[in-house]
Amino acid sequence: MKKLDMEHEFSVTGKFDVKGNLKPVLEMFGTISGFKLPGGRVVSLVVALEVEEKNGKISYVTSEKEMDRLGFSNLHYKDLDFHPGEPIVNEDEVLF
Repeated sequence: MKKLDMEHEFSVTGKFDVKGNLKPVLEMFGTISGFKLPGGRVVSLVVALEVEEKNGKISYVTSEKEMDRLGFSNLHYKDLDFHPGEPIVNEDEVLF
């Protein structure tokens, strides 16, 4: 009897400290989709799979075509954007 394919949901929550000189890239409704680097490059979030080989070597799969070859298809995600942040305060620099 053939095993049925299963749909598995995933969730990711995390944060980055982002340098204050990087300009946010805003989507139409004001959400932050990425940050502009000096020189014009843009950094944004992506969904990827981490693949560990038997020898311990790790690689990352980011294209849906490669994911499909590994048996992971129909990638759907609801939100993949940055949320407004809070300033980072270095307690050593705070003057009382």
